[in-house]
This record gives sequence, structure tokens and C-alpha cells, in this order.
Amino acid sequence: MKRLGAIIILLLLAGCCAVPHKAQPTPPTPPEPEVVEPQFVPSAPAGKHTFAIFHYRGFGHGCAVNGITITNRHMVDPRTEQTFYVPPGPIVFRFQFLNGPAGQGRSIALSKAADLARVVLSQDPENYATLAVRGPAVGETLMWVEYDFRTQAEAFAARYRTSQVARSVAGHIILTDDPTPGASGGCAYNAAGEVVGLITFGMRTEDTKSAGGITALWGAWWADVVEQPGE
Repeated sequence: MKRLGAIIILLLLAGCCAVPHKAQPTPPTPPEPEVVEPQFVPSAPAGKHTFAIFHYRGFGHGCAVNGITITNRHMVDPRTEQTFYVPPGPIVFRFQFLNGPAGQGRSIALSKAADLARVVLSQDPENYATLAVRGPAVGETLMWVEYDFRTQAEAFAARYRTSQVARSVAGHIILTDDPTPGASGGCAYNAAGEVVGLITFGMRTEDTKSAGGITALWGAWWADVVEQPGE
């Protein structure tokens, strides 16, 4: 019995002196990755051919390409659904290139086939962008310049945006992102700095995402700019 009691005492002492198990510290939650807009480094001075447009109806952009200056038709067609039967008159606007010429401009021709219009400027562009020979491939990155509305401090500053090509449909490039309102009429550039079209529209999709559209200018689509003007 004495031996059994001694064993029990030793077991109790061993339990009292056991080193308690330390809980392993919870590993820190890794920080959310910073969202960085993709870098787009064209081989030509992309952006310098886009100019800001302001007039009594609103604001947007234009594009100096292939020796002429153009914008979207909806930027310079003053008519509404109620007055569309009335022949359109020219719209006069103020313009400015990025760190370049500024002055007044006016519309001179509206395309019958697409959301395109020709304009003339009181000051010639310092240079014109090169028109792309062919359209972009699906997945290709395109770039444009728009107004920055993310903060009050940056309101109406020039903001460079990029998006990928989802597909081409009936002379229009569909983007995976929507341009900000006010981007209409600006040059849309490929990675070589060539203009593939004009930024034209943006929209929300039913899955709470977005898409954008570019009016194509390469190849035979260019004829919609220079032929059959007016109505």
C-alpha cells in the first residue's frame, strides 16, 4: 500500500509540474493586394492628339488623326428627337490640347453612317496621330484620355485609362470597361500609339459590371468620316 501511495503522489506531482501547451499565434491576415491600373507604355506620344471640347450643351473630347480633326457626332449635333427633321447647324465650341493649342472650333460635317463628325479648329494641332491599318485583337489593351472625376482636387484633370478588347461588332470595338462620361470623341490608341477609333459610349451590364464602345476608324471604316457628310 505504501508503494502504491508513493506512485500516486509522484503522478500528481508530475501533473502539477507539466509545462502547459502554448496556443500557436494566429498568423496575420495578409494585406489586400493594392489595385494598380495596368501600365500602358505606347511607342508614340499617345494622348497628345486628344483635345478637350466644351460648349453650351456639355463637354467631351476630339481627336486629331490622319490630317483632320474629328469627334463623335453626338458631341456636335444639337438636334433632339423632337427636332431631328430640322437640318443641323454648326456647333461652335472651345477646345484645348494637352499642353498645346487652344481656341475655338466648329463642326463642318456629320456622318450619316456612324457616330462621327468632322470639325475645324482655330489653331492647328501640333501633330496628328497615325491611323491604325488594322483593328485590335481580342484581349489587346487600348488606351484613351478622359476627365478625372475621382476626387474634387483632380476634377477635369487628364486621366489616362486602359481597357481590354472583348470583341468587335459592326464597326465598333467593345471594351471590358466603361469610359467615364465626357470621354466621348477622344482618340483610342493601340500599343503602337496608333488611333483605332473614337471613344463613344459606356454602359452597365445586368451582372453589375460594365462595357464600353469605340467607333472604329481603320481600313474601310474611315470612309464614314470623309464621305457622305451632312444630311
